[in-house]
Amino acid sequence: MKKIIIGLDPGSLNFGFSVLSFDKNKIEALDYGVIKINPNYQLSRRIYTIHEKLEPYFKKYNPEYVSIEDVFYQKNVKSTITLAHARAIGLLHCAISNSILQEFAPRKIKLSVTGNGNADKESVKKMVCKILNIDQKSLTYDISDALAIGLCCYYNLQTSKTLLPVNSASKKNRWTKDSIKLSGLKIIGGV
Repeated sequence: MKKIIIGLDPGSLNFGFSVLSFDKNKIEALDYGVIKINPNYQLSRRIYTIHEKLEPYFKKYNPEYVSIEDVFYQKNVKSTITLAHARAIGLLHCAISNSILQEFAPRKIKLSVTGNGNADKESVKKMVCKILNIDQKSLTYDISDALAIGLCCYYNLQTSKTLLPVNSASKKNRWTKDSIKLSGLKIIGGV
């Protein structure tokens, strides 16, 4: 059965979003875009505009997961606070839709999509387009970032299904380091 991820790239002037559908081995982009907010609006009006424009996507797609970029510290504290306000609208919609929240640091998002946690926006955009078979010309960085955030959630879900706890206290029926390496699984806890 297919599930839905809504990926959000918060911004108080440009708020990227993506809607991804996935099953065990396949993921596709159903919808994506950017909410552009008038820079002359006061913050309260910007926040309301984000809410108003995001709401139809949450109602239409009813996502199981909402993936959003973590707040990262910027030198300009006022910008960080403004970004946090915009991000809160995504969190609010996540709660209203009873979705599972997945938050990721920018570095983890880049790493999951490109294999490089320091990748630039152009590299992220190219990989997102390649993975989802989307024409690069149709995407802004806000949209490709939102798609990357959704993909990071998908990859995280796929990986977490293969994680096995290793009980070092029990010797019976215990995985060995060699059997774990051969299986390609990742280890949680010590061996």
